[in-house]
Amino acid sequence: MRQTSCLAGGMKSAVFIERDGILNQARVERQHQVTPLTLDEYHVNVEARGLLQKLKDAGFLLIVTTNQPGLSRGYQSRRELDLMHERLCRTFPLDDILVCAHDETDRCPCRKPKPGLLIEAAFKWHLDLDHSLVISDKWQD
Repeated sequence: MRQTSCLAGGMKSAVFIERDGILNQARVERQHQVTPLTLDEYHVNVEARGLLQKLKDAGFLLIVTTNQPGLSRGYQSRRELDLMHERLCRTFPLDDILVCAHDETDRCPCRKPKPGLLIEAAFKWHLDLDHSLVISDKWQD
């Protein structure tokens, strides 16, 4: 039996969503957005739920992308980050959460604004990036 490729005509579209400032409330200190490092500091922006559900109902995959250099710098634990992301998944109809744990000095290809997380998602989810979009509160994303 011959299997046909899912990619031919089966490419999906996604909405890539910045985590901090969109899906969770970000603190501002000294005119800079501060990423929450613990579950106690993490407050989900539940007002976004209805809009994300509309995007989901329209057929988009919802994929969170986030830079979390606190992991590699050693001031955030993976357990705390995982607990935060479990809370996101319980609140929103998300398909995936992709994390860059690198510091700026690592010069990795996945740290936004570089496209590594988008390329990873495109491969994993068979996405057409030309028909996908990004929602963020920062121009760098």
